[in-house]
Amino acid sequence: MGLEGVEIVMEAEKVFDITITDPEAVRLRVVEDLHLLVMAKLADSDPDPTAVWAKVVEIVHEATYTPRDRIKPGSSWTEIGVR
Repeated sequence: MGLEGVEIVMEAEKVFDITITDPEAVRLRVVEDLHLLVMAKLADSDPDPTAVWAKVVEIVHEATYTPRDRIKPGSSWTEIGVR
């Protein structure tokens, strides 16, 4: 991931109050990977998957200007304009 990818990871860390390590970040291949990673890091607080997904979509949308309805779990970063 390039700069946009770094911005997405940093914003996810801020929004969800988590830490994403560099090795974890490089393993993010599709948007769902970020969602699952956030869910795992928040597991102790029993997060609502739908609410977490909505926040992930908003983070990606804000960073890439990709329409929200085009951001799908299986969307690769390149498909939504992340370099």
